[in-house]
Amino acid sequence: MSRILWRPRDEAEATSNLAALIEFFRARGGANDVSPEIISQLRQENSGKFAILLAVFCDLDPAEPIPPDRFVRVEGPNASARIAAMLKQADWPTLLASVAAHLLDAEIRPDDRVLWTDRSDNPWALGALAVGATLILT
Repeated sequence: MSRILWRPRDEAEATSNLAALIEFFRARGGANDVSPEIISQLRQENSGKFAILLAVFCDLDPAEPIPPDRFVRVEGPNASARIAAMLKQADWPTLLASVAAHLLDAEIRPDDRVLWTDRSDNPWALGALAVGATLILT
């Protein structure tokens, strides 16, 4: 059995989405030596493998159509129509890139509320919904 090399330095790092992703990867039988650096390298150098890891982490299946029922935590004027327009523009690579940005860069969590001021059908906000946040459309 290999030794676990990476441990969070402090509480903030231990409670980060990145730490959750690493622990999820370890629990699923991934190598124990996974670290933030390895995740970052995977994200930069093997976007396909990284996208698969994110999809599994967020319980999404890129082999299937994007499931509209995953994007229901929305408030605001014409929310259903606006989400439908976003879904028409969305594809899996864009959605998973948005999930990565919301999950790892912005630290969006399921109990967060994200204010979305873009009035277009830009699907980028779907990443916040995919990680469980509530989207507030203005």
